[in-house]
Amino acid sequence: MSILIISYGHRHGQPPEADLHVDARRLLRNPHDDPAMRYLTGLDSEVYCHVLDTPGARALVRHVAAAARDLAQILPHKQIVVGVGCQDGRHRAPALAQAILRDLRAHKVQAVEITHRDVTKPVIQGRG
Repeated sequence: MSILIISYGHRHGQPPEADLHVDARRLLRNPHDDPAMRYLTGLDSEVYCHVLDTPGARALVRHVAAAARDLAQILPHKQIVVGVGCQDGRHRAPALAQAILRDLRAHKVQAVEITHRDVTKPVIQGRG
């Protein structure tokens, strides 16, 4: 069982090829709207908690992780790729991706990797 999670921003190019995609742009609160969090990322605890405290976010994490586990069990010789996108790839997508990773590890999935494609790219001004 092998799972790869990729967080990314739609403003920074095409989404990666993935077996499952989560588009967090409309689902979760956007830390970009808060000047105190704008230059942080979803890897910072303040932003991570802000995103995961959005109503429904934790249920979404559980469901995506369960779907990835199910696919990995059905297709044990294929790497399952989960793409998690938001507008810029700095806040919501990395936070959600980290939460999915934690859920998978809590369920004893050993072969799980994560990459944050756009988390280090500059903040794009304007509504995220």
